[in-house]
This record gives sequence, structure tokens and C-alpha cells, in this order.
Amino acid sequence: MRSAQRHADVLLAALAGVATTFVLAGNIGRSFDYDESVAVWSIIRRGSPTAAFTETEVFNNHPIFSAAQSLWWAMGGVGETRQRLFPVLFGALAVALLVGWTTRRFGARAGVAAGLVLALNPMFVTQARAVRGYSLAVLGVTLSVICLLEYVRDPERRDRVAVWLLVGHAAGIVLAIGTHAVSIVALGPVGLAALVLLGRVDRRLALSWLGAGLGVALVYGWTIEALLDTADARGNRYFGFLGRLTLEELLGRDRVTVTLHAGLLVVAAVVCAGRAPQLRTKWFVASILITVLLVAQFLFLWQIVQPFDLYPRFFLGVVPLMAMAIAAAVRHRGALLAVVVLGAAFVVDDVRSVREAQLGFRDAGAVVVAADGLGLRSCGVGSEAMLPYLAGVSVTEFDVPSDPETADFAACDLFVRTVSSGRPLDAVARDRYTHEIVLPGVWIFTDTPGGQLGR
Repeated sequence: MRSAQRHADVLLAALAGVATTFVLAGNIGRSFDYDESVAVWSIIRRGSPTAAFTETEVFNNHPIFSAAQSLWWAMGGVGETRQRLFPVLFGALAVALLVGWTTRRFGARAGVAAGLVLALNPMFVTQARAVRGYSLAVLGVTLSVICLLEYVRDPERRDRVAVWLLVGHAAGIVLAIGTHAVSIVALGPVGLAALVLLGRVDRRLALSWLGAGLGVALVYGWTIEALLDTADARGNRYFGFLGRLTLEELLGRDRVTVTLHAGLLVVAAVVCAGRAPQLRTKWFVASILITVLLVAQFLFLWQIVQPFDLYPRFFLGVVPLMAMAIAAAVRHRGALLAVVVLGAAFVVDDVRSVREAQLGFRDAGAVVVAADGLGLRSCGVGSEAMLPYLAGVSVTEFDVPSDPETADFAACDLFVRTVSSGRPLDAVARDRYTHEIVLPGVWIFTDTPGGQLGR
């Protein structure tokens, strides 16, 4: 019993990692989704790690992750299941690291609370089990923040531990930002808060930031001009609901869970303000600084920059910070763990839906290949989603006219829609074609009976 108590952080971290792996690995052999298909087809399947650093298809390229997955592909990591092994592992490691650290510093109840908040966040579950870099970015944020907090606890020490903490902090920054640039939104405020807690500019910490900056520059140095040109070419787009949606996704999606987690964050702020007098001012200022900067950066991107591609998942790196804050509240009042458990219970259905979700891109690709065998010409909206499954068959991308009624399908014996932007064409296509094949997330219209196309 005493041994278990002494090693509670390791035991809980291991249990959290295994449980997270189980959650993320469900239905691991499912079809690639749209973003996965584009990433796999444009970069990963080429098996060249350098391509991820020297070429770009879209602004959100996930360079470090794509390079690692490309190397894995070249080593035999081909196909949906194998390509998803490392994203799942990164997600499990992020949760295990978070749980182990919060248990060591705040106690077992706090560790369990932090693990539940991150591992059962529906947005985390969705993204951490995909062939995209979000789980690696979250792992980088978690590693960087934990190493920084450990360093701040005793910045005067001169032993190797301090050096390794700063190395881990810098490595986490490079992993996170070098995978997803918007990770800086989570890391920047924490770095500035560390200066508040230290009360000075720490030379060794500054050197670690310089090293991290050089590492990030090496990641993006080859493609920064192309990335900026791509972002400029895509233009701007504004979603009025993005603020509300992002907050809901970060806090757990379900309305009850969102409310409970928001309440726990308020408790954490009160706890922070009520610390020992000699620490109260610094910790309170640091927590306020983090909160204000997180909100300000989001508002700047949402309201002023307004990039064409801006989604709640870009801010997934903030969730570990929220989990740490909630863990601090549970440390103050252990009974608050029941609130966290209640919030987790309300997202179980969302998590189950994510694990069981299927997309029909693989089956749609088989239909297109069968149509090509019959000499039929295929057109589509969002045909990129099927690229890994087309066996080289060409699909003409169909432009959606401003007036859907003017759409001309004369050159299309088979029309496939995989994205919502093509939805206005559905009614016109139903009038034009005699058969409709509906797959998960895919609509196919043709004059050829489904039986002849393998459906």
C-alpha cells in the first residue's frame, strides 16, 4: 500500500495512458476523413520527410507531424490503421504526462480530474485519433508547460535537472509550434506568466526560448513565403458563431459539462487569489495575464485577422491548461472531483459517437473506380477526400455556380459530393440523375444502377 502511495503518479499516469489509448483507438481502421486524405495524399504517402518541410499544400501543413508520418510510411506504416498508431500514442502520452504531473504536485484526486478533462474532451478525442498533428501539438504544449512550471518552482538550482527541464521546455515549444503554428496562443501567455512568477528575466530561460525560436524557424524557414502566399490567396472569412463554438469545444461541448467546467475554472481563479500572502500577488497576476492573453489572441485572430481557415480545433492546446487549472481547484477541495466526474458523464455519448463515426470515402472511391471500369466520367465536389482510394482514376472537380439551377452536368456520368459546399447542387442532381447512392458523408448521383457499381 505504501509503495502504491509513493508511486501514485506513475500508476495513475500509466492507467490514464492505457485508458486514453482505448478511447482513441476505437474503429482505428475506418476510412480517412477529408483532412486526413489530403495530408496522406499530398505529403505522407510520398515517404519523404523533407517534403513536409520544403513543400506546402495549405497553410495548416503540420510539418513535424507530417515528416514523422512520412518516415513511418516509408518504413511500412501504410494504410489507415498503421498511420493512426502514432497520433493515438501522442494523445495517450499527453494525457499520461498531464495526469502524472498533476498527481505528483496536486494529489491523486487532482490527477484524475485533469485526466478526465483532457482525455474525454470530445474535440480532443476527435482530433487525437486522426492522421493530423493535433495530438502531437497537445503533447508538445503539455511537455513545455510542465517543464517550465517545474523550473519556476526552483530556478536557482544549478544541477542537471534544471538544464533538462529547460531542454524539455524548448523541445515542447518546437514540437507544438512546429506541428501547428497556432499552438503559440497557448504557450506565449504561459511564458510571460513565468516571468511574472520569477520576478525577473531569467537568462537560462531566455536562452531556451532562443533555442526554441531557432528550431521553429528551421521548421518553417523553407516554406514561410509559400505559406503566407497561400493564406493571402485564400482570403478572409468571418464566422460570427466561432467565439461561442470555440468556448464550448474547449470546455467539453455538452452544455452541462461546459457549465461545470466553467464553474471549476472560476473556483481555480478564486483559489489562486487566495494563496499565501507572499505568493498571492504574483500567482494572481500570472493567472489573470494568461487568461487575458488567451482571450486577446483569439479575438485578434477571429475579429481582426479573420483568416479563411480558423476553427476551434486550432486552439486545442488550451485544453491542457484548463485541465491544470481545474486540477488546482480539486486540490483545494477534493470533493470537487465529483463535479469533474459528473461533467465527464455527460460527454460519454459524444465520445462514443466520435469513436463509432464512419465516413464513406473509401466506399465512394470504390464506386468511382467501378464507374471508370464501365467507361463513365466522374465529377465531384470535394473529390480530394477520395484521393487515397481512387487507384489513379481521375475525378473532375465540379465548380459550384452561384445559381445552382444553372449547373451543367453534361460532362458528368457520375457526380459525387463529399463536402457541404456542394450541398446546393443536391436538388439539381436529383432531378438530373435517376439513381442516388448515399454513404456516410457522401452523396453519389448517376444514371447507372448501384448494383453495377458494387452498391
